[in-house]
Amino acid sequence: HLITRYRDEITPNKKGARSEVYKLNFLIRQPIGRVKVLRLSSRMVIEFKNELKRSRAPATVNKYIHYLYTIWETARLNWGILLPPNNPTALVKKEKVMTKIDRILTDQEYKNLLSACKQSNLEQLSDIVEFAYLTAMRFGEITKLQVKDIDFEKSIATLHDTKNGESRDVPMVQRALDICDKYRFKEKVLQFQTSQTLFPIHRDKFRHYFEQACKKANVKNFRFHDLRACSIT
Repeated sequence: HLITRYRDEITPNKKGARSEVYKLNFLIRQPIGRVKVLRLSSRMVIEFKNELKRSRAPATVNKYIHYLYTIWETARLNWGILLPPNNPTALVKKEKVMTKIDRILTDQEYKNLLSACKQSNLEQLSDIVEFAYLTAMRFGEITKLQVKDIDFEKSIATLHDTKNGESRDVPMVQRALDICDKYRFKEKVLQFQTSQTLFPIHRDKFRHYFEQACKKANVKNFRFHDLRACSIT
């Protein structure tokens, strides 16, 4: 009930609300989500963490544990729910996250990946991958990009409400402009939530097809976000 209340009252006010709703719904479906609040122990949290480690990256594991910590504190401090001051997740050790990014695609790997993307059932996959490689934009920035944000004359895309909360201009090479122009007047784009969003796709759906393409291209240990590093390099 606490997770559900947090999802419905707190999450909608956050920038990454859609992604957080997905993660909180996942938490609700887990056995730990059905534990009586006063019975929740550090040991239960550790067991949940160990189970997550089998299929989730360290940073993702830490995020789920942090949700449990934050929801407990929100209930205790903001909602006036009488809970013990000792948060059972506070003493659970975080997973070590390797922040160094050194995975850069070779020219051949990039060609193989694009080729696999073009064979995907997701029509826009190859264009989104190539666009990210050309612009160094984040996934969220790409999927929020609208036709009105692109100045085709000056070859500039304006990104609003980016990760750091500020807007910024991104220079666009001709190939990037060509990709945008391809979807500029598509009927399905114009009808998507009454806005001209160029690449309207949910993160989890995209991840599924992207991982399929990586596997088909034999590109290992590579995430979509690593395209930023490739672009900058």
